[in-house]
Amino acid sequence: MSSAAQTNQKNDLLSTISVKLDRENFPLWKSLVLPLIKGSKLDGYLLGTKKCPEQYITSNDISSKKSNPEFEDWHAHDQQILGWLRNSMTEGIATQLLHCETSKELWDEAQGLAGAHTRSRVIYLKSEFHSSRKGEMKMEEYLIKMKGLADKLKLAGSAISNSDLVIQTLNGLDMDYNPVVVKLSDQIDLSWVELQAQLLAFESRLEQLNNINNLNLNATANVANKTKFSGNRFNSRGNWRGSNFRGMRGGRGKGRFHNSKPVCQVCTGSHTAINCFYRFDKSYTDPNYSNSENEKQGTHNAFVASPYNGQDYEWYFDSGASNHVTHQADRFEDLTEHTGQGDREGSSKRQT
Repeated sequence: MSSAAQTNQKNDLLSTISVKLDRENFPLWKSLVLPLIKGSKLDGYLLGTKKCPEQYITSNDISSKKSNPEFEDWHAHDQQILGWLRNSMTEGIATQLLHCETSKELWDEAQGLAGAHTRSRVIYLKSEFHSSRKGEMKMEEYLIKMKGLADKLKLAGSAISNSDLVIQTLNGLDMDYNPVVVKLSDQIDLSWVELQAQLLAFESRLEQLNNINNLNLNATANVANKTKFSGNRFNSRGNWRGSNFRGMRGGRGKGRFHNSKPVCQVCTGSHTAINCFYRFDKSYTDPNYSNSENEKQGTHNAFVASPYNGQDYEWYFDSGASNHVTHQADRFEDLTEHTGQGDREGSSKRQT
């Protein structure tokens, strides 16, 4: 009866897992495998609580042996678990565990193999755990990394307490998280789940504030550009109408000036600087120029052209400049200092 009842039970392992066991992920693999086996009521085979019955039933006649049906059922279920476990391993791990004949033996060997590999890296894992920083990682990635290191150390026999995990995780955050670090450091019985919730919520708030600040900066930049453009347009109307200026497109290049009297930049007279009598006189100073005007305009620095060693074969028109067209005197065929007297044509210099 008991054998028939066990046979009718549906305890087949139909589900498969997406993570295969390797040397690095035994804690994760175990957390996926064990619930499926327990849900199928087969964990007794795996953990050794369901002992293997005798293969044969002995009767009063010692010479005759009869097969035990309970052993056959036990063996069938155990081999089912054994094959399912091997199918959830990588090829390298499964190859090293080919000698295992029962599911319990395979389970213990897999745990020992992963633990041995992890124990050899305890010093490295501890160093990485204490030196880990969030840096440019997302908060979720940082939390997964810290919990993974703690799990590996636990598997290696060097478990990290929950309080140490919380403290080290908070120590790895940067200055932006100082408010939440100070708040969470005062909580004594803070669980890992609560810590994750608080940090993820704070990160979301930071990202929201950064997005708002970026929008405000972009809006301010757009307003500034618009104001600058409008100011140039309005200021230009006091002197000329930009819509009538066709010089940029090769037209007449004439603007419509409202103020018909020019102001000389040399003597502040009612003429242009190119026609000023004093434009070549280095000793001339405008008597109308006062200190108050200097205070209004501020101090203007004269920028001297630095010597240029390259070759320049271009011709330049006479703009009224005195000595700064070129700094090389040997570029002129006939160089004569002009003091401002004489006709305009006498001031022209021809370059070679």
